Amino acid sequence: MTTKPVSPASVSPEPAAKPGTKARQRDMFLFVLAVLGTWLTLETLLKSWIPGPIGAPLIAAVVLAALFVAIEKVPALQERLKRLRPPALRNSRRWLAALAVGCLVLVGASIGVASLSHSSSQVPVSLGSSPRVTATIPVGSQQPLSVAVSPDGQHAYAGGLGTVSVIDTTSNTVTATISVPDAGRLAITPDGRYVYVVGGSNSVWVIDTASNTVTATIPVGKEPFDVAISRDGIYAYVADASSDALSVINTASNTVIATIPVGIFPTGVAVSPDGLYVYVTNATTNDVSVIDTATDTVTATITTGSGAFAVAVSPDGRHAYVANLNAGSVSVIDTASNTVTATLTVGSHPFDVAFAPDGRYAYVTDGDSDGVSVINTASNTVIATVPLVSPAGVVFAPDGRHACITNRYAKTITVVDTGTG
Repeated sequence: MTTKPVSPASVSPEPAAKPGTKARQRDMFLFVLAVLGTWLTLETLLKSWIPGPIGAPLIAAVVLAALFVAIEKVPALQERLKRLRPPALRNSRRWLAALAVGCLVLVGASIGVASLSHSSSQVPVSLGSSPRVTATIPVGSQQPLSVAVSPDGQHAYAGGLGTVSVIDTTSNTVTATISVPDAGRLAITPDGRYVYVVGGSNSVWVIDTASNTVTATIPVGKEPFDVAISRDGIYAYVADASSDALSVINTASNTVIATIPVGIFPTGVAVSPDGLYVYVTNATTNDVSVIDTATDTVTATITTGSGAFAVAVSPDGRHAYVANLNAGSVSVIDTASNTVTATLTVGSHPFDVAFAPDGRYAYVTDGDSDGVSVINTASNTVIATVPLVSPAGVVFAPDGRHACITNRYAKTITVVDTGTG
């Protein structure tokens, strides 16, 4: 049997690649990398200022989308960007729709990664009697940021966004609401007579607890962020975030008697039990300024994790714990040597930290992962997590049997039985 020869003309040649196809594919790949890199950079920057798991990635996505829309208005870039799109998305409406879907995917992926990261690193472990929620107290329309408990344990004070709520800890009810513009973090004097609240007008507002009224307003630096009071009640120390300084207030006269330069954007402050030192977290420079209260000067600067945001000193004064907002960690400082001796992984965006009165445990509010990390201070390990919605401020009752925690977006105060009493 003979085979019929095939005419060369009848053979269909392989289609040749269009000139420039590989270059366009390369440009598209680099374009996608640039988009992801820009979004991740925006999200990282925004997380320093925007709490909650959704806010930062969502705003980063919106900014990115707006940036693309603005770029497309530039004639020199319009045609080049259009060539980078797949053929099905050359139409402007389809492109904008795809952009919106892509932004939602990025936001969802970010939230999912944050949740997985937290769940894999936080394994609840029993500590005799596990911490448990015993009460949830609504505080109205405010978003509570900070909480303090009176020395006798009978009242708690929660401040946030314009008001301070006074809570009867026996009935777990709000008994008074005091207007304080832009109320933020607060502290109560050792005798329980006054509450000092950082607030609006670059001032500290002083509340008389007997009458639940504001009795003094003290001008301090720009954007006061946190306040702590010495154990003898003589001084109040205020971190002035936008002034990069610490204001020292004499509580007898309610006047600023000293202003001490510290690091950039101080956000947290704590006083050692003996009153000899003040520790100030500087969120932008990622460090802690140690101040000698006898001379009102910085005697040491300790590098911590990214976004040093809040600080607490142990009851024996031997250690300071620093909540690093951006790093999701706690730096343990040996106050004798002023060095970091341990770094503990906690949840996402730790907002506040507090020691139990006996010093055996420390609680850290993980604002973006909806939980409170319980640290055993002897082993410096996270031994339990308490699930709570948007926790922010935390404080222990004087007897250590309960902790009060503000739930910022739930607009509540949660009372937790610590299981140690």
